[in-house]
Amino acid sequence: MDMKIVETNMESERQRIILELELLNIEKQLAILKSLQRRCKDKKERAARKRRLAPPKPPRKKKIEKIRKRLRRWSMNPERLARPGEGEYCFVSKALTDKDNEKLFEYFHMTADTFLDLVGRIHPFIRHQSTHIMPIDIRQRLAITLRILATGGMQKSVAEAYKLGPSTVHCIVAEVCKALWTALQPDFLPCPSAEIWKVIQSDFWQQWSFPNCVGSLDGKLVNVKTPKRGQFKNKLPPPLALVATCDAKYRFTMVNVETFQPENDGDIFMSSTLGSQLLDGKLDLPPPVSLSENEAPTPSVFVADASFPLHNNCMRPIQGINLSMEKQAYNFQHSRVMRVMENTFGILVARWRVLSRLEYGPDKCISILKTAIVLHNFLACTDDSNPPGLKYIPADFADTSDALGSIQPGQWRTIVAGDTTNIFDPLGPQRLPRTPSRWDGASVRNRLMKFFHSFNEDFSL
Repeated sequence: MDMKIVETNMESERQRIILELELLNIEKQLAILKSLQRRCKDKKERAARKRRLAPPKPPRKKKIEKIRKRLRRWSMNPERLARPGEGEYCFVSKALTDKDNEKLFEYFHMTADTFLDLVGRIHPFIRHQSTHIMPIDIRQRLAITLRILATGGMQKSVAEAYKLGPSTVHCIVAEVCKALWTALQPDFLPCPSAEIWKVIQSDFWQQWSFPNCVGSLDGKLVNVKTPKRGQFKNKLPPPLALVATCDAKYRFTMVNVETFQPENDGDIFMSSTLGSQLLDGKLDLPPPVSLSENEAPTPSVFVADASFPLHNNCMRPIQGINLSMEKQAYNFQHSRVMRVMENTFGILVARWRVLSRLEYGPDKCISILKTAIVLHNFLACTDDSNPPGLKYIPADFADTSDALGSIQPGQWRTIVAGDTTNIFDPLGPQRLPRTPSRWDGASVRNRLMKFFHSFNEDFSL
């Protein structure tokens, strides 16, 4: 009996000891957990404190996927390797070497010396490193550009003839046109000074019997046929307007080419640089001169068509029917001077056939048009040194008139007769404010009208 009690006591003591050991392990585990929680809390607090004190990080940029560049199959297209021996430039180069002026004039409307003069003028503005295995020299670049301007050929067809890529020819034309304008404009299309205006005024009096005339003025809308691709695929490009003056020798004296909004077509002249300078009296024109004794001084004038406003420096024809003899005499002399500008535009389009079909973006159209104009002036100014068969403007190329006033059409009309569209359209009527009194040119036109009437009477006697 006592043994059983003793065994029972021992069993209960063992259970008690095991229970105490288990309780002890739980307390240790709880202590360890509390220690870990405390450490985590301290770590979070330190991280938060560090973030508060640290400067803000820039926003993360989105990952840009790298576009793998397609490896070229060859360094140069094998079809282009035949360029030195089979390309069209080898024939041009031979003509330059042999001084074959007839062939070069047929190609570019200029002689070999004139071509080389152009090369020297644009050389400072075209520089390329000769790292390509077959570099395109400056003569070839100029030949490609002049070929496109003179013939109006497509860039793709000219590229095939010269054994070049179309994109290469596109870049060459844009580069050379910019260089030609930069090199030639200061010498052959500067803003005329008072001395130059006096020379022009003298030429108009000697050749066209119009006193105090410093130029023929006209404006044109430029018809641009933009290719239906790129940014103008689904919309029309902005229209272009050209406002220009010329001298008595069919050379441009002032040119303004820019885009405009169709709803503002009546303000093209007034908003252009040329028009604003003319209306504000900032062209440094010669001082007024009396046409006859006991007459008020007559200012220098530009002769324009009926779409331009009547201004003391801008004459327009007298409109109406059953006009008096004085008015008819004035209109006759007025139309003779306006024909000078008509012939100037006609010669420009006849010589530079690219203007018969402008199929480029507006910026490139402006560049090509300005380049053609400055080349026109350059060749017209250097025409005196050319033989009769190689003149840029031969004697019968522009319209001529006899003593009775009958007109003989010039050769340029035959060249442009086959054009399907006209590159130039006339401007609409131009608006003009009526506030300043100097903008009333009726009195100036009346003095000119009386002068022509008396001049014709003296001539008939």
